[in-house]
Amino acid sequence: MTTFPIDEFKNIETPFYYYDMELLRLTLDEVKKQAGGSKVHYAVKANANPRILAAVREAAGAAVPFDILPAVWVTSLCSVTAGLLTGKCLARVWR
Repeated sequence: MTTFPIDEFKNIETPFYYYDMELLRLTLDEVKKQAGGSKVHYAVKANANPRILAAVREAAGAAVPFDILPAVWVTSLCSVTAGLLTGKCLARVWR
């Protein structure tokens, strides 16, 4: 088990995210083991961090773990654009 490196965080501005990649890999291995032959799904909305996605895909046996990133980026861009357009339309309605 890894040790939480609390001393390294004393001078970092908050908020920030800390990912223990070794713990993530151990957890993914355990999930895979417990799932047996069942398929385990991961919601990208839960965390679209490229390193996390690559680790999840690598654990699932993806030949090229980073090949999903362009699709994630395009989807994120579309979501942001839709949100901005919706906000502008609603702002006009609520005047």
